[in-house]
Amino acid sequence: MLGLVATRRTVLRAAAWSVPAAVVAPAVRGPLALAAPAASERAAPVVADPSANPAAKALAGLLAGFSADRTMAVGQQLNVNGDDPFGPLTALDAGAPALSDRVRVLGWTTNEWHYAVKHGYNEQVLGDLIARAQAGDVLVTSWYPRNPRSGAGAHDSPGPKVVRRVLTSGTPERRRFLAEFDHQVAPYLLQLQRAGVATVFRPLVEANSYWFWWGCDNGRGGSTGWRKDVKKLYRLVQKRAWARGIHNIVWCCSFVPGSDYRAADPVATRPAAYDIAGLSSYDFESHADDADELVLGSYAAMAAVSPRMALAEVGPANSDGHWDPAVITAGLRAAGAAPAYGMFWFDDGEPDPTNTDGSQIAGLKQISSLTGGKTWLGTASEDGLVDVAP
Repeated sequence: MLGLVATRRTVLRAAAWSVPAAVVAPAVRGPLALAAPAASERAAPVVADPSANPAAKALAGLLAGFSADRTMAVGQQLNVNGDDPFGPLTALDAGAPALSDRVRVLGWTTNEWHYAVKHGYNEQVLGDLIARAQAGDVLVTSWYPRNPRSGAGAHDSPGPKVVRRVLTSGTPERRRFLAEFDHQVAPYLLQLQRAGVATVFRPLVEANSYWFWWGCDNGRGGSTGWRKDVKKLYRLVQKRAWARGIHNIVWCCSFVPGSDYRAADPVATRPAAYDIAGLSSYDFESHADDADELVLGSYAAMAAVSPRMALAEVGPANSDGHWDPAVITAGLRAAGAAPAYGMFWFDDGEPDPTNTDGSQIAGLKQISSLTGGKTWLGTASEDGLVDVAP
């Protein structure tokens, strides 16, 4: 898929990036002051990794600069173990105008990629992503670790006991958790690093939710013990990455609205050190005529305590495609918010028209499948940035 590599951007390879004199490290902000600092207040970025390489620092500065300029980079998640990994992009080029070049941020998941590698297909995809990053795109890497007690997937058996076991030295759960990182995550992050590419990294996705094994233990905000332990678990991942020589990461704290999903307060469960907080913002659709909405629950509270912000996932759930991304621009302008990027997921099944309680999350999600998706993307600059200034 190297033909998809953007040539429009005059961005150097990440390995050659120097930290610009005028990049942004947003200060702690109040709920009503979601904008990044003005250009006169810009300074070298502060990052979570004390040994972060120049590429990671430059990426942190780039993302902060998007927000400072009141723009949001457009992102699209790819299914890297699917039959057509770049399908969500090529679909944007069907008809005129071709718009895939206006997608600036590309998401991928280590679990899916490791599955593809293990089964011997899509071998070129990571190389293609590296090439796009070297041409100026931003990569976002997510990891959904398996339950290290049961061996089942990430959605298996949430609760504090597994997290506590992972934090306890010498337990089988700890060994399995770290072994998965060492063998199914670290090699790919190091491959990016050797290529001079930095990435946003989302471990422990939506950590304040209750649907993953590392998540909230009771669906009512979580116990005090779990809130402490989930922070330690994030730190464990950071220390493991640094011990393996991985220093090309912009660390993302992934969260869901604390009030909307019976989840924990993301401010109370955020890690001690991270570089960007990413909200999963889904509008749960029940009918095609439902009013489109940009969900920003807990965004202001996290913006007040986080160095940078993103819409780590954004769009509709249980949608047949009748959802217009223009609501994102309108919602951000109304809130005075400027996240660094907004990531659309790929289509992941058919919606359930009988679902009315918000439990169905499948449906049409990628930009090309949404009503007004291409029209909205056409408002982005050639560098893949949407103006969100009020």
